[in-house]
Order: sequence, then C-alpha cells, then structure tokens
Amino acid sequence: MERTLSNKNPHFKKYKLLDAFRGLAILSIVCFHLLPSEHYGFYKNVIMKYGFPGLPVFFVISGYAIAASISNAAYFQQPHMFLVRRLKKIFFCYWWSLLIAALFIPFLHAVALTFKTHAFILFSPYSLMEWIQIITLAKIFSATSWTLSTAFDPLNGPLWFLAIIVQVYIYVFICLYFKKYFSFLMFIGFIASLLTYLAPIKDILPYGVFLPYFAQFYVGFTVYSLLRRGFVPKKKLIIYLFTFFLFAFHCFCAFEDSQLRTLSYALTIGYVLLVMYKYDLELERFLVVRLFTIMGAFSYSLYLLHFPLNILAGMVARNVIPFLGDLIQPLVVVAIVITLSFIWYLFFEKPSSQIDVLKCLASPINTIASGIKLARRTAFKGIGLSKIRVGIRFSAE
Repeated sequence: MERTLSNKNPHFKKYKLLDAFRGLAILSIVCFHLLPSEHYGFYKNVIMKYGFPGLPVFFVISGYAIAASISNAAYFQQPHMFLVRRLKKIFFCYWWSLLIAALFIPFLHAVALTFKTHAFILFSPYSLMEWIQIITLAKIFSATSWTLSTAFDPLNGPLWFLAIIVQVYIYVFICLYFKKYFSFLMFIGFIASLLTYLAPIKDILPYGVFLPYFAQFYVGFTVYSLLRRGFVPKKKLIIYLFTFFLFAFHCFCAFEDSQLRTLSYALTIGYVLLVMYKYDLELERFLVVRLFTIMGAFSYSLYLLHFPLNILAGMVARNVIPFLGDLIQPLVVVAIVITLSFIWYLFFEKPSSQIDVLKCLASPINTIASGIKLARRTAFKGIGLSKIRVGIRFSAE
C-alpha cells in the first residue's frame, strides 16, 4: 500500500459518478423488492437476474470507497480509527432505523388493523438474545442457508448486507494492523474468497461469514488502485477485447446459473467503472445522472428503510389513494418510500452526532427545506432550462 501511495497519479480526481451508480443500484434493489412479480415479472426475473443486479454494485463501490479512505497514511498508524469511523457510520443510522422498523411502523400497522379487525396485533417480539444479535448484526450467523436475508426476517431482511460489510471492515482493520503485509493479506482474502466459489469449500463455511462476498469487494479495491496509478483503458482494441470477454463470461454465468455469476457481475461493474472514469466530468452534466447522484447520496437510508417502509407506503396507497390500479399502485409505493427515505436521510443519516439529530428534529421545516434546496441545486447546477427541454425532446423522439 505504501508503494501505491508513492505512485499516485497527479491527475487523479474524485470519481463523482460513483454516487450516480449507487443511485441506479439502490433504485433497482427497491424496485426488485417492492414491485410485485405478477405485474413486473419480466423486470424481476429477466432484467434483474441477467442484467443489472444492485448488490454487486454496492460491494464493488464499497471496495472502491475503502481503498480511497485508507489511501490516507494516517490509518496505517492508527488502524482503529478506520474501524471506529466506519462502524460509527454504519451503526449510527442503523440503530435509529431499528426504532422505525421494529416499533413505529409495526405500531401504526397494528393501529390500522384495529379499525378493520377490532384486534390489536403487534409485531411478534424477539427474545432478548435475538434483539442483541439484531442490534449488533450478529444475527446473520443464525441463518440456516446462504439465503442470508432469512436471518433478519420478518424484521428487515436486507440487513444481511450490512452484517457482511461490517465483517469486511473488521478484516480490513486487521490487514491495516499488520501494515507491512497489508496488500498481501488483502490478496490472500481475495484468493480465499475465490475458492469459496467451489461448492465443497463453501459447504464447510459457517453461514453468514463474509468470505464468499470478499472477491466482489476486492474488485472495487483493485479499480481504485489502478485508477490511482493512472491506468485507464484508452486503446479501442483493448476495450473491445475486454468488453467481449466480460460479456461472454457474464452471459455464460448468468444463463448457466453458475456460482460465478456474482463474480461476473462484479468484474463487469468494475470494468465499467474503469472505462467510464475518463467520461466522469462529461456525464455528470446530464440531468438524469444528477438525479441518480441525489438518490445515491441517501442510498444507505433508502436501503435501510425501503423494506419496512413498504408496509406504511402500502397502507397510504391503498387507503388514501384507493383509485390507483394494480399496475400503478406499486410505483406510487416506490415513490412514497423514496420520499420518506430522503426525509429520514436529512434527519438521521446526514447529521453526524446525536446533538445534530436533535437540532434537526427541533426545526423539521427548515431541515426539509434545506434538503430540498440542496437536492435542487445539485440536480440543476450548470444545466440550463433549454438543455433540459432538448433532452426531453430527444428522449421523446
């Protein structure tokens, strides 16, 4: 890693499109979870399965972000600071979200059911030990298969991703502690992760351990290292050859339902990030990219809350707007979930301390107004109304 620091590319800059990729990924995940199969089966069973899955994008971008953060040599002197900051970022918002997912939304749902069934049915409680496992995300080790979402059902199945990321952070912390062997230990983790794609080896691993997912994370880590060294594919022949190879590998893994499918997704995403880097500034100017960038900024809040908020948004769509059809109602639910998650982001993720949260709660109107102003400024910065009209007319044609 010290060699990486010394080989820094003087033209290297922040990759602004990463938030747009996050936004596109989280939108695909939300739609996959909330849109019913009977009306959106093609999207869920074809596009998401064979085209653009969201979670590998998050794994790859997380690897990129970690590599970017530990490029600061201070983390090699104080590895615990890396772990503390990362865990604080994860758990600060997560613990607040538990109040919503485990108490507030189930309570509202129970009250709504009371008017219909005249029976107050609250969310079935976990035992004390199970709550401790949920709070610490250790409940992932209670999974009975590699469908890890079942460990957190019915509370919030997607939490399994957070549990995996926390384990990855701990492993990176251990690698940082042995700083002379950092790159070697990270590579060993990558090789060990590749071996888990062999069924006999994966079968001996305990359910919930991070190792099968580390290869996807390492792809993003490698992309950052290559860009930092100034390696950006420029020759068209090389780009075409790599594109053809990855496309063929991806198609083989997807349609053969191979265990390597998630790795093929990660490699494809990593390659796209590598190639698109030189177009970062040009693509950032497009309105649709900026809208995805805004969504990417609060993607963590949206990931945390989209599953539990589905209950609340569904009640609103069915009872407050009852005239919606079966095809439109799920889309309205998605829009409500995204809006509520953005508001949650302003109050609980964007603030960096409990005091800041209390300040936001004390002035909710100002908090929401400032958030909307920031989003509007981000979306329309440097974009004239004429360009927006041209873009709309072009897309209509």
